[in-house]
Amino acid sequence: MGNSSSHEPKGVVPMKSRFRGAVMGSLYGDCLGERYENMWTEIDVKRVIMYYNDTAKKVREKEAKEKGFVPHTDDSCMMFDLGESLIRNKSYEPRDVMKSFAETHAASKPQRNYGKNAAILLRDVRERNYEGNIYYPAKRQFSGTGSYGNGSAMRVAPVPLFYHGDPVKISNLASEQSRLTHTNPKGVNGAILQALAIEKALNTDNIDDPAQFVEDLYMQLNELTSDKAGLEIYREKCDAVVKLLSSKSLVKAPQYNKEIGSDVTAHRSIPAAIFCFLYTLNPKRIPALSKYNGFLRATILAAAYSHDSDTVGCMAGAIAGAYYGVEALSEEWKFACEKSDEAIKLADGLYELNTTGTGDRNEDPVAENE
Repeated sequence: MGNSSSHEPKGVVPMKSRFRGAVMGSLYGDCLGERYENMWTEIDVKRVIMYYNDTAKKVREKEAKEKGFVPHTDDSCMMFDLGESLIRNKSYEPRDVMKSFAETHAASKPQRNYGKNAAILLRDVRERNYEGNIYYPAKRQFSGTGSYGNGSAMRVAPVPLFYHGDPVKISNLASEQSRLTHTNPKGVNGAILQALAIEKALNTDNIDDPAQFVEDLYMQLNELTSDKAGLEIYREKCDAVVKLLSSKSLVKAPQYNKEIGSDVTAHRSIPAAIFCFLYTLNPKRIPALSKYNGFLRATILAAAYSHDSDTVGCMAGAIAGAYYGVEALSEEWKFACEKSDEAIKLADGLYELNTTGTGDRNEDPVAENE
């Protein structure tokens, strides 16, 4: 595959820090990208850097009086709902997860920006009092083809933490939780790919060959998914990621969006998040970001280059956080992000479940009869 040079050396990061990094990275990437979510265009990297620095300065100089003044979106709402259900039940309980999704949505302010079709689905299951087959409403959407948006991937960070060390169970749970809202094979495979990327980052100390990282991920997806129909587009997009990673010149936002894409579709936005993580391993790739650590480079690039800025930001943040650990995020931004304390609590709860082996983690997630 070829070795991409000049990556920062990175020491061994404790697993608890990686768990915290994955959850906190997902939240922070969402919060950072939220500012640009409705613009649906590329933003100058220096503009996002300025926002990052100005926010940190407000905290340092105590201009920000209240903790959590930078809001998150529906991405983090659903990530918390899924993770907290896994901890509460010590297993995957689809009806409980769906109820959490719907109740949180019903109580949310419009600024959370739930997608239109997700909002329709969640209102529908709530009005039905969560009775019947909980997977059926999602199967009916889009004339029976199901959604291939990125909504089931944006929330998936708790899944590889719950089943850390077991890619088969990670894949199965990523798939099952996806089918609650996104049943199209492209949507399901996007959630699996994102979960596997987080798991691979958790297990990796140093990435010497980013292109091989992508190839390994695709091969793992190909092996583990039961939805083979949605794979061809992921082969194409992973190849596009590898192509851009090997570019000798600076990859700019228009090229990134032409070759990979970064809209709400799963098959574009998940490869985009993986690209942002891997492209910024080398601090020299983007001169404006060279003085920042790899975690910040990945998330700032994702927010700047991506049309769906909050979601690509949260997914890139989850992967980067799993790799670099939570210490890579500044204390100022931990203070600034809404629900950062809850994110750490969620990560610690999943870490405890994983290390103690309590609950039904030895059982594969099983869907209700469809």
